Amino acid sequence: MLISTDAEQKREQRLREQEVAGVRSMDLSTVYYQINNASFGGELLVDTPVYWEDLSTDKDCHGCGAMTDFDTGRPRIRFNPLKLKTRNGVHKLMQHEMCHVYVYQIGEFDDRDPHGPQWAECMKRFP
Repeated sequence: MLISTDAEQKREQRLREQEVAGVRSMDLSTVYYQINNASFGGELLVDTPVYWEDLSTDKDCHGCGAMTDFDTGRPRIRFNPLKLKTRNGVHKLMQHEMCHVYVYQIGEFDDRDPHGPQWAECMKRFP
């Protein structure tokens, strides 16, 4: 059985902190653009605002990692920097949120069931 030393634990903590800092400095618009091109053939709305925002007090989100809303009549995606710890987590959540944009764009969005059949079908495009 291996026992971590204080130095190893501190190194691991520094690496985790660097990863979190790297996540929070990610350009979310670039991630959206890359996924849009790779998985949607560039057909999703290109002017969708995507940005970091503390969502901990948002009544619709309840401290979630990200959310897409249509309050302005168009989609916007907000990511909670307090919840996301890894780049992979950001990419997975961006895929999730982009499927909401897709369902909205094809005219199938339903506020009562935002994760309905069209959204679930969209998510199949991701491994």
